[in-house]
Amino acid sequence: NFDMAQNVLLLHFDEALDDGSPIGNAVGGTALGGFTAGRIGRALNDTAQGYVRTSVLGSGSAFNFGTESFSWSLWAKTTSACPGNAVYMGIENPGTGLRPHLWLGCTPLNAADGGSSGTLGMNVCTRRVSKEEDCTNAEGAAVVTDGAWHHLAIVKEGHTPTKVSAYVDGKLQGSAQSTLKAPLVFEDGVEFAVGAFSRGDFPADGAFDEAAVWRRALSAAEVLALYRRGAQRLTFQVRACEDSTCSNNPPFTGPGGDAAQAFSDPSQVLTPPVGLAVTASGRFVQYKAHFESDDSAQSPTLYAVTLTR
Repeated sequence: NFDMAQNVLLLHFDEALDDGSPIGNAVGGTALGGFTAGRIGRALNDTAQGYVRTSVLGSGSAFNFGTESFSWSLWAKTTSACPGNAVYMGIENPGTGLRPHLWLGCTPLNAADGGSSGTLGMNVCTRRVSKEEDCTNAEGAAVVTDGAWHHLAIVKEGHTPTKVSAYVDGKLQGSAQSTLKAPLVFEDGVEFAVGAFSRGDFPADGAFDEAAVWRRALSAAEVLALYRRGAQRLTFQVRACEDSTCSNNPPFTGPGGDAAQAFSDPSQVLTPPVGLAVTASGRFVQYKAHFESDDSAQSPTLYAVTLTR
């Protein structure tokens, strides 16, 4: 229930630094921690010493948002303390003078806990020096540094005026409105980064997955659908039987005939175990669906199953 139209960055981090968006950005960086189990497949195991980047190339770059709307989305898992801002996704022109400054990440919850826990922070500035000028920011109340996977998203709608909304796990955390004056234009060669700011400033430490950017404002329903894609899992196992009651009770299995595995990709062919292929007349197949959810208030939904031969 979300649309990939105008998607300009899509990093799955499935053991590679590849961009799956229609843009096909060249992605590099220092993935010092390698990859780890992700929310969907694998994830970037980011360290404070490394980050992943793609460069803004020319005035026509997809990351020169100008006065347009945009949306950022990311899965994050960390227990790293947040005594100051830590950037999970960010981009800014370097140096001094008035410069655009965008980020999504962790900000201290309060001074009393020494920054040991943090909430979603973000900032959209078209001009910033030592203090914020021509900026809009929205923050959340939900802690995102508790070691659990959290889906984070920011949505910017319009420019003059503009509205910025922050979401955690599909729920609106806060929004802010202002009137931005200058467009968001970045220098040629500036880096859009995951795990730090451009050129490694304000580094973060944690696992990051499914980093995505759109040049449009996602709806609240689309943000919720992005969260549900990772928070809810519908998987299948199959078995082939000698009779309609499966009286011989073979195990249900996933890929490779492994009973400890399950099919999670709807595009996978659910092939019965070798030796029990359903080819002869009178053979039968059963499937078992597993429903999992991180949110007790919502469950995956199975609408239809089609069996073909």
